[in-house]
Amino acid sequence: MPTEPPVPDSRRPSDMLYGEYDKHRDFLLASDQTISTSYTKWLLTLSGGGLGLSITFARGIADPDGASAPWCLAAAWIILTVAVGSGLAALFVSQRGHEQSRVLLDHHMGEVRAGGATEVGFWPRYNDAHAGLKTVKCVGIMNLASMVSFLIGVIMLACFAYYNVPGR
Repeated sequence: MPTEPPVPDSRRPSDMLYGEYDKHRDFLLASDQTISTSYTKWLLTLSGGGLGLSITFARGIADPDGASAPWCLAAAWIILTVAVGSGLAALFVSQRGHEQSRVLLDHHMGEVRAGGATEVGFWPRYNDAHAGLKTVKCVGIMNLASMVSFLIGVIMLACFAYYNVPGR
């Protein structure tokens, strides 16, 4: 996040502050789109691919009548489903968080424009308020849960494959 900009030339601080405000607001709008698209794409692709691969393996490669460690496969499917669910939840909360960030930014700029707050310390005040948003922490937790679930799901699929490779 931006820090207090220095005054490099004769521009008035309010012009500089508004320029930084506008750039940061545009950044939030653009990053919202980027985050939503890329994280969800790879998470859904990898988790869905893992589910599809495991179904193919369970039907075509493993012995359907005598599969060993079927609990590994069941656990993998449940855990990969959790990965997809927490990834989608993180996407939703992330979008809400960006909306809250834009509202917070607009609120702080409105205070400066109305004369209720000074421009000095604008970015530290905004950054402190932004860090306190619950959505910021929640998205981090959900993303971590999604990643950990995905990795555990892949490990469970590997265990099932190991126990069910023909001729082992």
